[in-house]
Amino acid sequence: MSTETFKVRVNGGAMFSSPSYKKSLKSFNKAKINNAGSKVEFIKEETLAVHQPVSQSA
Repeated sequence: MSTETFKVRVNGGAMFSSPSYKKSLKSFNKAKINNAGSKVEFIKEETLAVHQPVSQSA
């Protein structure tokens, strides 16, 4: 199982983060228009679920 997070960054600074692709894409498009000439990035991060064994004491 994994969790996806979409991030929009302007000039390397985090601006928007959401698990929703559509919301992030809208935010990315707005950021491109509002920050013309700046570096605007659309990043997909995928986090894999890590299973932690439960330690039991007898």
